[in-house]
Amino acid sequence: ETMLTIEEIRDAVTGKGPLVPLCIPVPKWGGDIFVMRMNADQLDGLQMAWGRHIEETKGVGYRAFVVAWCLCDENNQPLARDRDDGENEHTKLWDTLRGESASLIDGVYERAAKINGIMPGDDEAATEAAAKN
Repeated sequence: ETMLTIEEIRDAVTGKGPLVPLCIPVPKWGGDIFVMRMNADQLDGLQMAWGRHIEETKGVGYRAFVVAWCLCDENNQPLARDRDDGENEHTKLWDTLRGESASLIDGVYERAAKINGIMPGDDEAATEAAAKN
């Protein structure tokens, strides 16, 4: 086996180009959606944000939370963001998605989880970690 140098690792990561989102048709919504391929910081941000919501939700709504976090445009830029005026678009989108059919949200969640390395049980682990703090 060959041990990579720091330079080889940097070249491999930066030479791949931008992350490309996954396009999913959602006829019920009237078209296609894009699901973000997250980088490591974005995945950490998702997990930290969920940890902040656990106390108020008791862990309910995780799949819709992930879907709201992962919806993006064709350039892999999140649709929902925290705005400069303090408005939290992610929370508003999450609240909307929580009312959608479980099967639709679950289908999008499963694809988002697969392309981003979100493992089964991550929601339980995040809930348990937050409960200890």
